Amino acid sequence: MPAMGICSGKSQRIAPCYFKITCANNKRLDKMDTLKVGMKGEMQWEVTADLCTARGEYLVFSTPSMTRFVEMTSQNLAKPHLKPGQGQVGMSVNIRHLAPTPIGKKVRCEAELIAIDRRKLTFKAKVFDDVEQVGEAEHERFVIDLDKYMARLKAKIEANASPHRI
Repeated sequence: MPAMGICSGKSQRIAPCYFKITCANNKRLDKMDTLKVGMKGEMQWEVTADLCTARGEYLVFSTPSMTRFVEMTSQNLAKPHLKPGQGQVGMSVNIRHLAPTPIGKKVRCEAELIAIDRRKLTFKAKVFDDVEQVGEAEHERFVIDLDKYMARLKAKIEANASPHRI
């Protein structure tokens, strides 16, 4: 049974979810194991109003929410395997939204790490509801040095503190 957690963003609760990590031989991984091609992670969300868009009289799971779901599942898969001082950022998402999922249903994302190229991680993901596969994606993430990233971000924020000129 996977551990239950809360998926959140901007310090607000989105939905209860489940997340588990397994490798290709379905063995449970410990935090100290390194990233390996073939590792898999899974999350489950309940489709709530904030994850939906309107289609006629119905609210359905939106493509931006599906994209976020794929990113979060992939991020959670890699996170326990990073060294102290490392983080990760999304680089690209190529997603296909295949079928609608109405509000109130559960969706499940299965992500697999399919390639490691130095610090670039490539994932394949499939999204399912209770009835069928509703999405698929390829997602790339990049492992970063947090100190360098924060210094660059701080410099950008400070540069934008001056008035904008048109």
